Amino acid sequence: YTAECNKLISQFRLAEKAALGKTMTTETFMELYQLECPRARERLLRMGVPEQIKSGDGSGQHDAVTIAETVQMFITAMDAVKLEQRAVDELKPLLSD
Repeated sequence: YTAECNKLISQFRLAEKAALGKTMTTETFMELYQLECPRARERLLRMGVPEQIKSGDGSGQHDAVTIAETVQMFITAMDAVKLEQRAVDELKPLLSD
């Protein structure tokens, strides 16, 4: 998990520089388009490291279910974008969960 997250954060940094250039920062982009993602902002922009998986009961079963559900929702959102759904009312319900 951590290795894959580090890889994605590295890709984010490269894409950030390529897409925004020197005229805008990611934080100003987020403010301009009213993106409210405090955890993403903290992890990607300030810390640059992935969240460690925590297991409260020692078995990790709850964490595995949470991760599986998160991946499922992410794939569903990605599929919607690939199907060229661009309207906010189509994508926001998929991303708000």
